[in-house]
Amino acid sequence: MTDLRNLELADESDELTTIFEQDESRIVSALPPSVQLGIPKLGKTPANWRRFRLGDVLRIVERPANVVDNKVYQLVTAKRSRGGIVGREALRGDQIKTKTQFFVLEGDFLISKRQISHGACGLVPEELDGAIVSNEYTVLHTSEYLDPDYLRLLSHTIYFQQACFQSSIGVHVEKLLFRIDDWFKWEIDLPPIAEQRRIVALLSKWDRAIDTYENLTRAKGDRFEAALAQLIGKAQSEREPPSGWHRSELTDLARIRSGGTPAKTDGRLWGGTLPWISAKDLKTFYLTDATEKLSELGATKASIAASGTVLILVRGMGLFKDIPIGVTTRDFAFNQDIKALVTGAEMNARFLAYALKSRRRALMSRVDSAGHGTGRLSTDFLESLPITYPSPELQDKIVNSLDLVQHDFTLSSRVHARMVLQRKELILQLLDGASRRIARLPTALATEEPSIRFQIAR
Repeated sequence: MTDLRNLELADESDELTTIFEQDESRIVSALPPSVQLGIPKLGKTPANWRRFRLGDVLRIVERPANVVDNKVYQLVTAKRSRGGIVGREALRGDQIKTKTQFFVLEGDFLISKRQISHGACGLVPEELDGAIVSNEYTVLHTSEYLDPDYLRLLSHTIYFQQACFQSSIGVHVEKLLFRIDDWFKWEIDLPPIAEQRRIVALLSKWDRAIDTYENLTRAKGDRFEAALAQLIGKAQSEREPPSGWHRSELTDLARIRSGGTPAKTDGRLWGGTLPWISAKDLKTFYLTDATEKLSELGATKASIAASGTVLILVRGMGLFKDIPIGVTTRDFAFNQDIKALVTGAEMNARFLAYALKSRRRALMSRVDSAGHGTGRLSTDFLESLPITYPSPELQDKIVNSLDLVQHDFTLSSRVHARMVLQRKELILQLLDGASRRIARLPTALATEEPSIRFQIAR
């Protein structure tokens, strides 16, 4: 027979668990992304690996600096989110307020006592050898069981980040104080030193490939911006339109429509197939999908932009940094922060979108604040914005040329982004089986350049 008292207790326990999970979710959402909550947990130690306490493979190093007033010293700082150790400024001794300073050398691992919960740590690079830090930093050396560069990789793992957070105390996330003695008690699994170095070497190859693609992507982005300025932007800024071109206000070339949001509380309106676009989805020039979808009933409560419509964000915090503009490739619903520009027969929608992109700086200069840091681009300004344009035939030719250049840039950006993500996944998995399989790749495969391997994988 079911014990009703136990059932009631179970229901109450489930309710309390739900409340706790909701509270935890709210806490996590309120924290900056640099902070990792949770209890660090290790799985089973793999074969040929050893488990150490952090205090067994790391030791504190102190090299007191006698600060002299007329001598210049290089100061450093640790960037959040494991951004590494970078130079701050060079000051004379009499300009340094905190006189308790310590020298650091290349290869030292620095931890910011007040910012480590945000991932402020890293290895001192060669160019900062001999710099100084205050006692707000802890300087560490590795033992013979831990390679310094492997430690740098470990600092990117969730386990490492959680151990740092759990070893910090305070009442505010921005004012936590790191307790090194507590942190030294956390355990960690390490492969043999030779295997550590092989993992480091493999990821270093990824770094070089990523740097190459980053430079290539930047060059292709510059090429696109130059083409955009030459083919469209120059005509927008000239006092008089070029021969054969025309100039009209935007309101004469396109009908401006507003969007909206069907009731989020009505589940019948959501979960269908019609993409409903908001600022978070307006990231590409050609829009193909959105995170949220409306049902057929929801579509009757929304504003619909047909394929070939220009969408522009007119409200949001991001407007102070950029003006997101895109062209729909299918029917979309859109929210109230976005305007739809429906063009007429004499205006190619893609040309209008490119023309607006060429005038991003002018648009951003007209963004004002709607309160709480939210930017706003007024409809009146958009309507009166002058657009210079050629014949429809020449518009098509210009757009097709720009599409080719932009497509090349977009492909390079995707390759770069995917390589960065794959490298991040490798680092984040250093403590589980996936990374151990990577560490044991056959020598021939492990020595291939990541860019080549990526192309094959695609």
